[in-house]
Amino acid sequence: MSEASLSKFLSLPVKNERMEKVGEVVDILAKKDDGKIIGILVKPIKINELLDKLPKDENGYIAIPISAIKLNENFIFLNERKIRVLLIRARRYTT
Repeated sequence: MSEASLSKFLSLPVKNERMEKVGEVVDILAKKDDGKIIGILVKPIKINELLDKLPKDENGYIAIPISAIKLNENFIFLNERKIRVLLIRARRYTT
């Protein structure tokens, strides 16, 4: 897949490393100033301790950084190891 419309990814399932469905994409997140895509917003169906640590919007949707996902035509793969690393790095800068 060399290129695809972003709307194609809306409502795709998000799966973890064990191929369990943890949610579905509800929106694509971009920076206001330059339009760079920075992540996806996911409606969770299966909460786990790791996902619960990520930022959420007022609806409880989870913001997942673009660096922690891999796009596929049938689903979005969530790299939980990458999320753990990002959370550790964020903790260093907030303490």
